[in-house]
Amino acid sequence: MLSRINYHICFNALFPLARVAVLVVLMALPFEGFSQQAEIQSLIENATEARIEGDYSGALAYLERAQLLTEESGDSTKLSEVLLRQSFVHIIQSENGKALTALFRAQKINEKLNDEAGLAEVFTYIGALYHGQGDHETADRYYSQSLDLYSRLNMPRE
Repeated sequence: MLSRINYHICFNALFPLARVAVLVVLMALPFEGFSQQAEIQSLIENATEARIEGDYSGALAYLERAQLLTEESGDSTKLSEVLLRQSFVHIIQSENGKALTALFRAQKINEKLNDEAGLAEVFTYIGALYHGQGDHETADRYYSQSLDLYSRLNMPRE
């Protein structure tokens, strides 16, 4: 998607008659979608800052708002990201049940999207959660699935 600055650059680069057609098309674009995406990204960034500062309830509040907006927008990829970030904060707070709920939801989203990289990341988080609980057998199963996906995708393991 083009930003408003890129619109201006493209607009001025076109021939005069074509400019009118471009202007009509650009005016029809839903700028509220752009502002909603910007708000979601801002909420995610604010949540990250709050988490780093140790304000976990604040981080979760930002992420819950981002989740609602993301669900409204229908952006499943961004929703998965928000759920992963929520799960991370829940893990920090030892709220493992809430973390698993978010992670299993993110897993379903990534399976539906056929996003193997997203699945690998989710499996890593789930493995880490079970490892932290001392359930090494379950952790190893999820870590193994994650490593298999990363290997198949030729992606570095994180």
